[in-house]
Amino acid sequence: MSRHNNLIFVIVIFVLTAGGLSAWLAVLQAKQEFNAEFLRQANMVAQGINIDRVNALYGNEYDLKNPKYLRLKEQISTVKQINDNYRFIALFGKKDDGKKDHGKIFFFINSELPESKDYTFPGQIYDDAP
Repeated sequence: MSRHNNLIFVIVIFVLTAGGLSAWLAVLQAKQEFNAEFLRQANMVAQGINIDRVNALYGNEYDLKNPKYLRLKEQISTVKQINDNYRFIALFGKKDDGKKDHGKIFFFINSELPESKDYTFPGQIYDDAP
C-alpha cells in the first residue's frame, strides 16, 4: 500500500510539473507572439511617418501652430480611429537641452484630441517613462 501511494504521489507530482511547465511555455510563446505583432504594427505606423516633419518639430507650444505638427497629429489620430486595438499612439522625444528636464522623455504628439482628459501637449514630460 505504501509503495502504491508513493507511485501515485510521483505520478501526481510529474503531471503537475508537466502541466505547469506546459502552461509556462504557452504563456512565454504567447508573450513572444504579442511582442512580435506589436513591433510589426509599430513599424507599420512608423513607416507612414515623414521624418522631415518630425525633424521640424520643436517639442513645445510652438508646434501647436506648426503645419507639420498638425499633419502628423492628423495622421496618428486617423490611425488610432481606424484601429480599435490602439488606446493611444504617441511620438516621444528625449530632452537634450541641458536644462532641468535634461534626459527626460516628453511628448511630441499624441493621438488624443485637446478635449480629452488624456490629451498631452507638445513638450509635456512623460513621467511614467522607465
